[in-house]
Amino acid sequence: MRWKITKLVRNSKPGKDKGEDVTKFRTIVLLNPCGKLREKLFKTELNHHVFSHNYMYKNQYGFTPQKSTNFAGMTLKNFATDGLRAEDVVVIVSLDVKDNFDADGWPEISNGPRAY
Repeated sequence: MRWKITKLVRNSKPGKDKGEDVTKFRTIVLLNPCGKLREKLFKTELNHHVFSHNYMYKNQYGFTPQKSTNFAGMTLKNFATDGLRAEDVVVIVSLDVKDNFDADGWPEISNGPRAY
């Protein structure tokens, strides 16, 4: 028995010209109600097991309840700001963050570390 049946829908992003480039589309996956229920139950049980046995790293932000990527970004910003104020050397290496800071409008990022 297949418990997860989905339908994939591709919508063009507003303001993007037509084409086959994957960045021009917003993908939506529609899941049937039975699949949604089973997925929710599985996720709940898995989260309960992982968090009740302290298997999750304390600085894990993705796939963690009550923590978002914005929270991770603010934690990183505070870490860098505290280090710069203490006149420490702060080095941040970031990988795969294309378009990560587009909507945030953080002057510390656009002005660079010399703003402090």
